[in-house]
Amino acid sequence: MRLIHRKGFAVVYWVVAFLATVLAIIAGARSGAGAAPEFSDGSGTSVGSQILFGLGGAVLGGLLVAAIFAGVWIGLWALDRRANPEFDDRDDYDTLDDLDDDFDEAERDAQNESDDEFAEGERNFVDEHDLDGDGRSAVRR
Repeated sequence: MRLIHRKGFAVVYWVVAFLATVLAIIAGARSGAGAAPEFSDGSGTSVGSQILFGLGGAVLGGLLVAAIFAGVWIGLWALDRRANPEFDDRDDYDTLDDLDDDFDEAERDAQNESDDEFAEGERNFVDEHDLDGDGRSAVRR
């Protein structure tokens, strides 16, 4: 199938989805504004009511069409994954246990390096006046 992996198909699909969403926004705004209720004594529907209901219809219409196109895309993707399991790329990802082990190992290595640097610094640190004539520390005697 591999249809969703073709760039041309994907571009055309999402351009059509965008245009359909824009048309749904326009249609939703018109129907929402036309269905706005009358809140006064027979003087007609107010402009504020038409604007609010028009915006609500536009949002609902646009979201509905966008959700339908996204759902169809996810459905095509799922069908493609079932039809072509040999292209499964799950081996490229580590499990959480592997990531924890890698983190613990890196943390252990960093701690060992800092311990080694500290021990070497202590060995090399000798105050000059603590040395006796033969180079040994006078403090350790």
